[in-house]
Amino acid sequence: MGMEFWNNPRVAELLGLSSEQVSQLQALREEGFKEVEPIREKLLAKKMELRLLWGTANPDQAQISAKQRELNELMAQLQEIMTRHRLEARKILTPEQQQKLLSLGWGGGMGPGRGRGGRCW
Repeated sequence: MGMEFWNNPRVAELLGLSSEQVSQLQALREEGFKEVEPIREKLLAKKMELRLLWGTANPDQAQISAKQRELNELMAQLQEIMTRHRLEARKILTPEQQQKLLSLGWGGGMGPGRGRGGRCW
């Protein structure tokens, strides 16, 4: 799921994740993939539709704006799922591991430091 802490072996090692925690995080990740797959498919289809709208000789602003709103709604759905899964993942950690995660700069859910941190899922 993008640049989540459990996708980084070095961070997992620094946190001292138990094998049970690793299994729980992997299961959460797989659940996340299953949940977002239909949304990602719709998102890709809408992007293609938008590309076709832009590719016409006289692009229709209303159609393009409507399609963009559909894309934004799908992106918002993905963000909601990602937020929920990040919060669930943090619950798997002990309080000490959560503190260490924050000290490593992985508290915001987008990877270390500031900025985009990677692709969505």
